[in-house]
Amino acid sequence: AISRLDFADATGMLAGEAISGLVRAHLESARDGFAVTDGRLELAGGQAYVEPVFLDFGVHRADIDFSRHLDTEAARFDADRFVLVHEGVLQASGNAILDIAGENLLPQARVRIEALHVAAALPTYLQPFLIDTSLKDLEGAGTIRGELDVTGALPSRAALAFDEVVLDSPTGSLAVTGLRGQLNWYDDATRSALAGQIDDSLFQSLLTWDSASLWGIEIGAATLPFATTGRHFRLLEPTLLPIFDGGLAIATLRVRHAGTEQMYVRFDADVKPISVSKLSRALGWPEFQGTLSGEIPDVQLSQGVVTLGGNIHAAVFGGNIVIRDLSLRDPLGKFPRLYANVDIDNLDLAQVTSTFSFGMITGRLSGQIRDLETFNWMPESFDARLYTPADDRSKHRISQRAVRNLSSIGGGSGGGVAAALQGGFLKFFDDFGYERLGLNCRLARDVCSMSGVERTNGGYYIVKGKGLPRINVIGGQSRVAWKRLVRQLAAIAESEIVVE
Repeated sequence: AISRLDFADATGMLAGEAISGLVRAHLESARDGFAVTDGRLELAGGQAYVEPVFLDFGVHRADIDFSRHLDTEAARFDADRFVLVHEGVLQASGNAILDIAGENLLPQARVRIEALHVAAALPTYLQPFLIDTSLKDLEGAGTIRGELDVTGALPSRAALAFDEVVLDSPTGSLAVTGLRGQLNWYDDATRSALAGQIDDSLFQSLLTWDSASLWGIEIGAATLPFATTGRHFRLLEPTLLPIFDGGLAIATLRVRHAGTEQMYVRFDADVKPISVSKLSRALGWPEFQGTLSGEIPDVQLSQGVVTLGGNIHAAVFGGNIVIRDLSLRDPLGKFPRLYANVDIDNLDLAQVTSTFSFGMITGRLSGQIRDLETFNWMPESFDARLYTPADDRSKHRISQRAVRNLSSIGGGSGGGVAAALQGGFLKFFDDFGYERLGLNCRLARDVCSMSGVERTNGGYYIVKGKGLPRINVIGGQSRVAWKRLVRQLAAIAESEIVVE
């Protein structure tokens, strides 16, 4: 009988406190130890810690039936049979070696999982490993069954069946419902040793779910056929992931050496039309209108650099955006650096400006962003041009609010325009006609060199008016501090009234 057992090793990685329970065992003397038959360990109280897992036997008692051989130093136990019942958490059986005095407590095992109850197993077994991640509050339900092999103190094979598993992390924004199917995983050595000896289907996995979400992005029901070995993953056939009212049609997804400096990723997909408003709400952005569709061709991650084998095409705001020459260095590091060129073609300004408190502008917008370079996702340099396309025959109107906001960006006629709009006969007009508009910025060394559609005395046209009453927006500063410009744009996006 165990009434109160306290123990700890020198490193603090293994400890127990107030453990209570019962041990029953039949021992037979042997030359190098004891043969144990029909042994049973019951742990009904106290706590144990095996870094980083904490077990409270007062909440979930554990009963273990075992047999086989214990060496004379009581330092190693070879169990050719064990049955574990961790009440409400896990029922398992199999064989194992416990090396109590060695570096690894469990150097070898073959475990058959009759039932792993996800609701209790997540906080007990998995959450300690997630404590420093965004999934530290992961919850779940459902049951997992299968087999797990341990060789050299590391997992070497897992064959797991998921039965209506539910996962949810409110703060990590991960959720999965109705997860079911089979996961087959092997380490590299086991996979190589079994090649040609077992049916290839045993190396393949198939998971299905009813619904999922990631960072608020809704993913519909899908089936994922794949193969995974060691740190490698390969999608076996093209798969459509429904996203909101559209989807991501994945043609290729391969990952090698995941989590190492040698990690390699290849990804190729098409974006089926997705409502930008739904995507914006999910990501906490202003609610853009229109749809997003396009191509994501031959994305590769190699030696810490992401490159594209082609261009990213996106249909959005009634026009098209093309990202060319994309290169992303150290994407998973602390300070990612991005390089790209962007072409903007024939966007519907009404859709763009209706998203913000900017003020309504109708017409079309084209442009380019050349030699874009960002550091930690913040722009360091680029050469951007935005302008009315020469062949645009759509209606060109600009509201009073949009005039005031554009005037403040130019740093020239903002105060005069605001005064003119607030007094005199111009205040009776909600909007005005314009011939064309445009704004250019060349960013270098935290300074934006600015210009517009045309030079004029003392400045440049941002908006060149047309018709009566005619109103022009003229920028007066050719050099503007980048941080100041960003603050002005942020104020426009967040406030209905721009104060200069």
